[in-house]
Amino acid sequence: MKTTTLILVLLVTGLPAAAAQDLQGTRSTGMGGTLRAAPSGETAVLLNPAGMTLSRSYVINALYQYRASDNGSLMNVAVVDSATKTIAAGLYYSYIHASPSRTFYRLTGPEYSLEETIQTHEVGLSLAYPLFNLVHIGLTGKYINVDVEQPDDTPDELTDDTDDGFTMDIGAILKPLPSLNLGVVYSNAIPIDNPSYTRQLGMGIAYALGASFLAEFDAVLDFDKGDEVKTSYHGGGELFLGGSYALRGGGMYDSYRKATYVTAGLGLVASKIALDFGLRQMVEGGAETMVAFSTRVFLQ
Repeated sequence: MKTTTLILVLLVTGLPAAAAQDLQGTRSTGMGGTLRAAPSGETAVLLNPAGMTLSRSYVINALYQYRASDNGSLMNVAVVDSATKTIAAGLYYSYIHASPSRTFYRLTGPEYSLEETIQTHEVGLSLAYPLFNLVHIGLTGKYINVDVEQPDDTPDELTDDTDDGFTMDIGAILKPLPSLNLGVVYSNAIPIDNPSYTRQLGMGIAYALGASFLAEFDAVLDFDKGDEVKTSYHGGGELFLGGSYALRGGGMYDSYRKATYVTAGLGLVASKIALDFGLRQMVEGGAETMVAFSTRVFLQ
């Protein structure tokens, strides 16, 4: 029987392994992928569940992100209640639809172009508890289903199917000063055999000047991408003008992709509703643009 040997991926368009990790929320998108130390509401269930108890609120969030490189649509709906009980709770559902294209080169024979469709469903429940308003701890349990549709002639070496499983995020935030937050979160602590859900350790430090300005720097260690730990660095800030208008900006560097990004965002916050926009643009290491839109409704 004749077999075909595939040796190396020389061109990857769409970078599907980052699909789930890119779903971080509109505020985080505009602030360089930060907010592990100072998330709130729906951002907390995506980045660090401990952040749900940093403020008292009851919020419903609807989020849509579009990534042009693989025609990816990333959506999230979340309900977070940290106002009615001491233990804060958040329930969310995420859906990702992407169509990445990759080209493989063989030892012999022509190159092979693979176009596939990836659909991801994720359901999660987050809980958080404040300890003397000094340490905030949180846990997210999540069930994930990843379905991959490929052409009938896909080589056996590249065949992928459905992955599903349960994993969790474990987070904590320390507030040694009212204006200073130190955050840590271990994401996907239970391994899942899928490149979109790697084990990561995220660390962040955030400094706030009242409610008008927030600056944060994060570092994220990824333990499952290659033989060495890969690190991404994130920095960003948020400035409120007139108490209702938010200006956001930041940047990030991903050592796995060897890519640099700049980000920007806008927000309009009223007493009962908030509208947010975020943009992330790759400026070194390739061509990728991602935009994010979200609506937050404050019930309490």
